[in-house]
Amino acid sequence: MSSAQLHLRTYGYLKRQAVVSRERCAELTQELKSHCAPDADLSKGSLRLEEPAEAAIASVLQESALRALIAQLLGPDWLLVVNRHNHVVIDQGRGSRATRMHRDLLHWSRNPITVLVMLDCGEDDPVAWPSLIPGSQLWPTAEQRNGGGYWLDETDEAESLQQAVKVPMCPGDVLVMDGMTFHAAGAGSEQHSRVMMSLCLRTPDELTGEVGPNERLIAGSVRYEGQARWRAHG
Repeated sequence: MSSAQLHLRTYGYLKRQAVVSRERCAELTQELKSHCAPDADLSKGSLRLEEPAEAAIASVLQESALRALIAQLLGPDWLLVVNRHNHVVIDQGRGSRATRMHRDLLHWSRNPITVLVMLDCGEDDPVAWPSLIPGSQLWPTAEQRNGGGYWLDETDEAESLQQAVKVPMCPGDVLVMDGMTFHAAGAGSEQHSRVMMSLCLRTPDELTGEVGPNERLIAGSVRYEGQARWRAHG
């Protein structure tokens, strides 16, 4: 196990600086903001881009430093889960939903990783930084649903909000989290917007030997490691 894998599995997160160049982040931010409606008032909350963000996501997934980081964690074979995250949020407000502590998944048994790429934010602005609770990926599961995960303040562990820490991030930094780690987004401010890309990645399922309908293979290949007699299961 690499030191990066050990840190992620132990603490539930891993941060790396300057994975994407600031110049590339600025280009992507300008491109993404061009998709905002001329009359969009970001001061009232967040704008979530999905389809307009697809080209930017495809571009970022080709960044050599990011691919090397993911390979450290997942190995040579990994894919994108397209129906969880895979969007960009442009935020110049304080949306209460975004800043509530939550998980991205309901159960630990086969969870992917969440990868956050900061594209733009105010320099040294703690308001824009995400927060998380180290080690919370090991906490029990619950049933307070939130589109796949759940809110911490709706569980018996709500008092644990006091254990949250901020993760400083600048444009180009990447934060990788276990899908079960409790975390909350940062926010923009009146002075500067926050532009964050969110990705969902995992290794291929060796028991199906297939890329699922909501998955896209990004690196490596898919192998079948199940019992031979069940390979053609229909």
